[in-house]
Amino acid sequence: MDRIVDIATDGRHLSMHRGFLIVEEDRAEVSRIALDDVHAVIVHAHGTTWSANLIAALDQPDGAIRRSLRTPCRPIRSSRSEIAGQQQLAVWR
Repeated sequence: MDRIVDIATDGRHLSMHRGFLIVEEDRAEVSRIALDDVHAVIVHAHGTTWSANLIAALDQPDGAIRRSLRTPCRPIRSSRSEIAGQQQLAVWR
């Protein structure tokens, strides 16, 4: 299953543990998703932090970053738009 993880809440921390993407808020786990199921991670929240191990795992040859680069993309809306005062990146499918 290819999931798109959308982080919209400010102050979340993203890390990796035993093959899972872990989403934490105030050092409490909010979500756990198998990295093999992650197709893309979209972050449009302020103050989001990432662990270096997670970035390295997503950048593996079969990781989400590389899979997303191989997938033909077309923008749903312009690459940078102002919506409700927040700058957001385009959603690709």
